[in-house]
Amino acid sequence: MSRKTIAKEIKRFARLNLSIDRWNTQFGFQVVLLLLLAASWSASTINARAEVPNEDTVYLRFQYQKLREMEQEFYRQNKHILKKLRWDRRKRIFLVADETYDAYYGKKKHKWVCSYKPKKGATGSFKFLTFALAAPGQWRRVIRCVPITSKQNITNLLVETALAVRKEIKYDAFLLDRGFYVKEIAFSLDKAGIPFLIRAEIRGKIKKKLSRILHYKKCMHWQQEGYNPPTLWLGWKKQGSKEYGWGFITNIKRLSWARCLIWYKQRWNIENVFKATDGIQFKTATSKVKPRLFAVLLSFLLYNGWQQQKYTLKADISLAVFLEETINEGLEIYLKKGTPFKIHVPGWLLTMKEQM
Repeated sequence: MSRKTIAKEIKRFARLNLSIDRWNTQFGFQVVLLLLLAASWSASTINARAEVPNEDTVYLRFQYQKLREMEQEFYRQNKHILKKLRWDRRKRIFLVADETYDAYYGKKKHKWVCSYKPKKGATGSFKFLTFALAAPGQWRRVIRCVPITSKQNITNLLVETALAVRKEIKYDAFLLDRGFYVKEIAFSLDKAGIPFLIRAEIRGKIKKKLSRILHYKKCMHWQQEGYNPPTLWLGWKKQGSKEYGWGFITNIKRLSWARCLIWYKQRWNIENVFKATDGIQFKTATSKVKPRLFAVLLSFLLYNGWQQQKYTLKADISLAVFLEETINEGLEIYLKKGTPFKIHVPGWLLTMKEQM
């Protein structure tokens, strides 16, 4: 998605409604929301004085919000919506999890900044474990997004979320990339009764075993007392004129080698989500995790709304156009009726509940 400039209407709207000397605490909730949406639409920052508010004044709102509450509210709302989702029951549905990274360019390092550098010039990144449901050919929906530290054990988080989602929708498999190829994760998912398919890393003994296979082979893997060993599929997949070695571990007994390849291909649904939302995520250079999480959650919230309109309402609309129309509708409502909420203290949740 191409980078845009914030529309003239948004700039004029900001000049009429914002004042730097008031620290952004007297302005309506709708004003701030429209500015955040505009920044998402343009994939830009909010830091230009006299046109849009100073970055610190907008992010002062997050000072009084708890990280877990922010993440849990997004998750809770999506679990509630799961009960209402519709799809063709004759087709497969998958739960997918992967890590997405938000590039960090500052010098300050702390527990939320990992060493991975997703973009040129970055000194590290914030890491978010994201869960999405994919009904191939129908819709995708982000269910949960949790910020994680570089050394955090995510096994319990994976199991807990997979179980909670399965209570609402009986997905066919939990798809995970080779970054999750860990014995503890596989055994924990199997013990919890979660059907999974994880891509195996081709290294060490597995690499030697694959070198002796002509086409594909099924064997047992990670045998350990007290646990059911997962099935290991090893084989070759032709892409163009070359063949590449692949490996999968699964606790789904009926899966064949060909079916593993077909099902695992659906894991790319979450990569498509990341690619789309990266183009509408407003940028920030802050070293604080709460504004970073909010920026990611806002982009996922908008993505879910777009998917809802595109597939449920059968509207042929791009994500960029959907967001632009959302901003324009918000402007029209504000200019006609005025903002319905006034925030007089830094802290959204408390003030909105009191004045609704």
